[in-house]
Amino acid sequence: MTYVVIVLALLVSTAEGGLRAAKPLLLPRLPPFPPDSARSVLCVGDSVTQGIGTDESRDPWPMQLRDRLKAAHVQSTTVVPLGRAGAGAGADYVRDVVYPVVASLPSSSRPLAVVMLGHNDFLVWDDYADQLKERPDLVGRPRGAGSPLAIVRVFRWVMSGDQRPHVEIDSFRLANYHRVLGDLRDRVRERGGEMWLSTYLIPGAPTAGMEPTLAEVVGYARSGETLINDEIRGTAALLGLPLIDLETIIPVAADFDPAVFTDQIHLTPAGLGLVAEAIGDRLIADGVLAD
Repeated sequence: MTYVVIVLALLVSTAEGGLRAAKPLLLPRLPPFPPDSARSVLCVGDSVTQGIGTDESRDPWPMQLRDRLKAAHVQSTTVVPLGRAGAGAGADYVRDVVYPVVASLPSSSRPLAVVMLGHNDFLVWDDYADQLKERPDLVGRPRGAGSPLAIVRVFRWVMSGDQRPHVEIDSFRLANYHRVLGDLRDRVRERGGEMWLSTYLIPGAPTAGMEPTLAEVVGYARSGETLINDEIRGTAALLGLPLIDLETIIPVAADFDPAVFTDQIHLTPAGLGLVAEAIGDRLIADGVLAD
């Protein structure tokens, strides 16, 4: 994917009280729209949608969805991949990335937004730095399939502030999630389109031979993602949005499956292919991609 840097630098406070340069805000370039493109499928999401850790030119589920729709001879449809690591409804992502894309679509192309957000929205982050100080075993883990990939990232959102081995949904962030997604729904509808929500896949249980720290976090992740998916379902009902419930559509092995998951959150190319298949099949079956 090609990006345009639209913010060069920001200074933000850190947990230590100092300042650091914030990451630049990256706005994806829109793909070329054929003259007969009647529908734009906006794939809105976080690092799962971005396909982090894979070949992002072909492996993310939006790219595989594009190929599947082409193979199914779905006409007049352009897939727009908008996945961004760290994105959430409560961050600048929806306001500064998704809203401008909706506004800049060709007038002939109605938007269909498929939204998979929640990992970075709901849970308590306040004691993240303190938790890491107490858990040096969570820092500096290697990347790669089968290793404790991104345990720090998972620990960041899975553990609640008091470090209990379960997750609590933050009510303020949930209210903001409802507000932002409701506004996005309205903006999409103003353009003659519609918006769908999607749940996440949940990994299987830790296996007997799994590295102990990874097994611990996988267990927390499973409970956290269950709650997140419940909130996504509730949000779909509250906002009157169709739901693609990946958790119930795609069978996942009872034990953690490295063929599908690269870690406790993210998916392999094969796992992303399962997501693309489920979403594509549902959109085609419901007729929302018809001219």
